[in-house]
Amino acid sequence: MTGIIDYDAGNIRSLIGALDEIGQQWTMVGSAADADALKRLPGSRLILPGVGAFGAAMDSLNAKNLAGPIRAWLAEDRPFLGICLGLQLLYEGSVESPGVAGLGFLSGSCQKFSSGLKVPSIGWNQVEAADGDIFGSGGGTDWFYFVHSYHPPLESANVIGWAEYGVRFPCAIGAGRARAMQFHPEKSSKAGLELLKRWYAL
Repeated sequence: MTGIIDYDAGNIRSLIGALDEIGQQWTMVGSAADADALKRLPGSRLILPGVGAFGAAMDSLNAKNLAGPIRAWLAEDRPFLGICLGLQLLYEGSVESPGVAGLGFLSGSCQKFSSGLKVPSIGWNQVEAADGDIFGSGGGTDWFYFVHSYHPPLESANVIGWAEYGVRFPCAIGAGRARAMQFHPEKSSKAGLELLKRWYAL
């Protein structure tokens, strides 16, 4: 069973449609009790989607008492997927919301694209992928759909995918059994669905 974190900051409808299309069962996780119940199910996974502002998203996660369960899930090395803002929230913070602590699973602070670039960056961008993992054997490049004004820190560890928009930036992370990406696989047509299938196959 896949739990989808429901905290009023996620692109949930498109994600649900993608999971339905690849034949995966899902349930909404809107409280700490929901997260605890999900843990008891065999083969459970957790997805943190997200659109919007870093600070508002963390405020919502904290208000719903979901930040602690997510940190515990990650600390226990359970299967996890972060999407778009769901990747950025894994870091310690973001320049978008100074003073707001992120989930702290990954080191560093998310950065804004330089002032000379149009933001948000919206549309298809090519991803340079590491060999294997959720991008399949051989790595290579493929196109995915992005909507973002901020990006993970350039010095990020555990990078498995890169993209370029004015600067070459990390756009996919793999740490333990957690995977996260800046782009939206649920909006990335066949390439996105295939990536989700490979995440389930890990």
